[in-house]
Amino acid sequence: MVLARLDFAQLFAIDSIAAKCQSEFSKEFPEPSTESETGYDIDMSNALDPKVRIRELNNVYCLSNSPQKKKAKISANCVILEHHTYTSFDQFHNEFTRLVEYIFSDTKLVFQPKRLGLRKLNSFVLPEESSLENFEGYFSPYLLAHLKAPFLNTTLSADNHQMSFQLAEDRVGINIQFSSEKGFAEGKVSRRFILDIDVYTTDTYENPQACMAGFLRMNDIDRKSTRLNS
Repeated sequence: MVLARLDFAQLFAIDSIAAKCQSEFSKEFPEPSTESETGYDIDMSNALDPKVRIRELNNVYCLSNSPQKKKAKISANCVILEHHTYTSFDQFHNEFTRLVEYIFSDTKLVFQPKRLGLRKLNSFVLPEESSLENFEGYFSPYLLAHLKAPFLNTTLSADNHQMSFQLAEDRVGINIQFSSEKGFAEGKVSRRFILDIDVYTTDTYENPQACMAGFLRMNDIDRKSTRLNS
């Protein structure tokens, strides 16, 4: 699965904007609907008795295409594109670019992005060359260079791992969740990987075009991070 998300300053004409988007993108997303999204905050004013409080209830306008397993979500604070059957980044990038540029095509709207993210959930099955294969045996040098020492020179296990780091030279952050399990594929010992990588930036962009150029750069970073060694 691949997900793109752009968070921005609140738009007050979201009902009108969403209606226009549903009409404009009806061929690609012929199934419009509305969902409710609830935000939550944790009140820690009393550390011994923290409270979970409902922050607000937002309307989320959805544009779906069930046969192609993809969905766009538009709210007053963000736009999201999900592809559950991922075939091409070019197609994905083109759809996300068209959505963002169309939403902000009205010159009365001020483009104030807060966060841009690209998240990919990857699944791999690779032959297990050795039961003692270690972490470095599977991942790209680009990713290994940023991992913390405890992950290096250790054998893989079925444990779940989480890590986050910043790439100062690229002005992005990366959140990684990783798990693996041993199994059999075609009669041979194999290892199945689940690798969830979220590349994001809080850079400010002057316009949607510059923002989408940044989105392309983030995909390049993601590709370098997820290249497994066979």
